[in-house]
Amino acid sequence: MNQETLQQQRRQAKANLELVGMAYKRKRATLAEYEKAKEVYEALKAAQPVQERMSAKAVQEAKREEYRPEEKQRTPVLENLVKEVQQELFQIDAAKRRLSNQLDAVPAGKKCKDLVDQILKLRDDWTAKGDELRYVIEHGKRPEVETESEFDQGEFIRTLPREKLELDRLIRNEKSNLSKHRKKLRDASTDAKKAHYAIQVAQCEIRISAMQTTFNALS
Repeated sequence: MNQETLQQQRRQAKANLELVGMAYKRKRATLAEYEKAKEVYEALKAAQPVQERMSAKAVQEAKREEYRPEEKQRTPVLENLVKEVQQELFQIDAAKRRLSNQLDAVPAGKKCKDLVDQILKLRDDWTAKGDELRYVIEHGKRPEVETESEFDQGEFIRTLPREKLELDRLIRNEKSNLSKHRKKLRDASTDAKKAHYAIQVAQCEIRISAMQTTFNALS
């Protein structure tokens, strides 16, 4: 690998080591995970860029392999949108670094789970925002936010069976779905996913309530 690629990989490995180190310190990562991150960083620190002489034919082949389509010319609107997303990315990174500095100042042994959780969430937000930036550059617009179809409770009730046995089965299935959606909501790493699963949870609860009411009304 060349010097530029090596330096980039070193920076990424160092950042990962620092994050895993903080997580290990707060008992959110294992010793094996920390040692692995450290091993990768130390290996990259010791690595040297490879410089080999290439034949004219090899150079041409390498150029063909490294060819990337030329980036489309940005319109003023797209340029402003890219800058807007880049600014959002910068703000997330600045907030993450600010909290990381606060964490470094915390005395060893003092618990600060909330602070660590905030840093980890900002890391996920930073990754998601980076994906959004790449999407904007490629497609010229922000990714479309998933929209949830409006739940028609009245129509849902009209479609329910009127046999208790079948209703009981549907209620049990819906309660299982509710449990799954609640877990996904707890584990959601981005605001978009949280909003999605919050809607799923709410709709499951409405369906269960409607089915239970219908079940109780049957003789």
